[in-house]
Amino acid sequence: MADTPAGWYPNPENPSTERWWDGYQWSDATRPTTAVPQMGQPSAWGGQPSTLHKPDNYLVWSILVTLFCCLPFGIAAIVNAAKVDGLWSSGDYYGAQRAAAQAKKWCAWSVGLGLVIIVLYGLMFVVGSTAEPTYTQY
Repeated sequence: MADTPAGWYPNPENPSTERWWDGYQWSDATRPTTAVPQMGQPSAWGGQPSTLHKPDNYLVWSILVTLFCCLPFGIAAIVNAAKVDGLWSSGDYYGAQRAAAQAKKWCAWSVGLGLVIIVLYGLMFVVGSTAEPTYTQY
């Protein structure tokens, strides 16, 4: 969790509380679990308004890149995209964000590999069409 931003996260030791993660390690500070504030609404605990919102699951993009770009990477994108809504609903907000980021990454890799294959195919076509045909006599 070294790349996890500082904030309140579900406490695995006590589901009715949240625990403060300072960006590097868990602190001893806990608080009762509260409903997730709507985006832009002030938090019940004071401070800045919450910017917590459900991440895009990239499911449509995952399906499209699976069909048109690269099947293996597209499948990896679909698997991660399918996790986002379930993780979000269960309260694992960091997990949902991580799954969305993974789905986005696999979509990008799929598009990139699809483009590389198209360019290589185009180069083979151009090289093949400019080569002198050889004829053999029988």
